[in-house]
Amino acid sequence: MPDAIHGALLTCDNPPIKTFIEALNDSLPQEERFIVSANKTLDEKHLLIQRERVAFVQSKVKEFTDKNQYSAPRDGS
Repeated sequence: MPDAIHGALLTCDNPPIKTFIEALNDSLPQEERFIVSANKTLDEKHLLIQRERVAFVQSKVKEFTDKNQYSAPRDGS
């Protein structure tokens, strides 16, 4: 009988964000990893993660996008 896994389905429209989330998961100790699907990815746009870690993942993605977002230089006026 298959086991049921509870989680949150995360949709990543941007491939670099999905890659960042997978790398973040891999950088954590085994007991802190949050991706729950056995082969990690469901398809090219989706990940199943632990529900209780959604806020953590959202905050890390926000930090990543804020740090890597291009801001046009302002003119001196």
